[in-house]
Amino acid sequence: MNAGNIKNPNIIDEVAKEWWNEEMAKLRKYFFEKFVEEERPNLLTKDLKELKVYIPKNCGRVMQLCFFYDRIGFLCASEIIDADDILPPILHSMRKTWLAIKYVVDKYREPNDEYFDPIYMCAFEWLFDKSERYMANPSQLYVKIYGERFTTVYGQLDQNLRKLEDDFKKKLAQQEEITEN
Repeated sequence: MNAGNIKNPNIIDEVAKEWWNEEMAKLRKYFFEKFVEEERPNLLTKDLKELKVYIPKNCGRVMQLCFFYDRIGFLCASEIIDADDILPPILHSMRKTWLAIKYVVDKYREPNDEYFDPIYMCAFEWLFDKSERYMANPSQLYVKIYGERFTTVYGQLDQNLRKLEDDFKKKLAQQEEITEN
């Protein structure tokens, strides 16, 4: 990271430690291997309030990961930290998490009872939207942090990241299509 651009290095350091700790690694592994593959398809007609009913054992794990990204989004949106300083390590995982959870977040935001929350996870969504500008050329984010050498070493980075995300979107769309039928 370019220390000259970091607005609050203590917060960046705390976030980095949390991101790279073993518990967070286990959360991400669970989310993509178990939640997305097995549990998410059963939740597509539900909202996040019902998460604890349908996956009581793992509800907290899903929410912990989502709240991590929501917190990062808030810190960035309120300019406590610069999104460009934190996005490189979390970009791909954060984007896929939002894509997987957006459907149930949207349902939670619907005014269907007194507990709805129209701004639920809005900072997470803000962070996802902010990251959109990098998806045409994701390596620009990494070059900013690691220098030009990064793109020469990983020449196909942009294409590979976009393909991974497109494939993930297709998988989610298939789950949603099955649920709707």
